[in-house]
Amino acid sequence: MLRISGGIDLLYGVHYLIRKEEIVDTTKAALLEGITEDEPEIRVYLNKQVAYVKRLNFPADVEPLGSIELEIKAESSASLAKIVDWLAPPTKDGVVLFELKVEEL
Repeated sequence: MLRISGGIDLLYGVHYLIRKEEIVDTTKAALLEGITEDEPEIRVYLNKQVAYVKRLNFPADVEPLGSIELEIKAESSASLAKIVDWLAPPTKDGVVLFELKVEEL
């Protein structure tokens, strides 16, 4: 399992790929499903082979050849909700309704 720690700046690449690949709704569903109940954190897995070619894929389970674990922690549930909205903002009919700036997190 690959694990890297750091600040919000480590998510810029993920933010970019979500928009490039037009997978905002898929990402939102994966992030919401990955929220833990006891702490303000999200844990999702990314397909390692797909990530190697700079794309995103959220597999249903940890894969036999290994996955990349993406863990996002926040100080509060409200902060975590803002991070989710920054990465995958609300949409209507596939169109993003608003974009948060990183300074708003």
